[in-house]
Amino acid sequence: MASTTEYFDHVLILYRSVCASVNLVMRDGRPERALLKLNARSGDFDLYISEIVFPNELRKYAYYVLRQKKVIAGFDNAPDPEMLKLKYGPEYVQHRLEPLPHMHGVDKMTATLMDCMDAEQFLAWVQTNLALRVDS
Repeated sequence: MASTTEYFDHVLILYRSVCASVNLVMRDGRPERALLKLNARSGDFDLYISEIVFPNELRKYAYYVLRQKKVIAGFDNAPDPEMLKLKYGPEYVQHRLEPLPHMHGVDKMTATLMDCMDAEQFLAWVQTNLALRVDS
């Protein structure tokens, strides 16, 4: 498995190869956690990536794609109460702080449970589902 530094390097190279502009908002590596935040633009789409990696390899992330400031899709693994109710039913309260991977639909009006993903898988989803292509 690649180190967090190598993974973040890979993510930056990948996004720079696909997007017209990439703005590195924050990159920080500390013993207690590593953090990457970037914004990218390609065509009509704005991509927002935020990822925190902890030493135990637990990851927290939020990946969003917007068009004209409107959420098209968002992926995160936050402890969302509605998603926890969907997964655990009445016992969801016992899991209220548990990160749970899910996807938000347009304008965050819908949400669906998902498998965990990373920034590379997010970009692949955007390319497949929103016809994002390499900008010339």
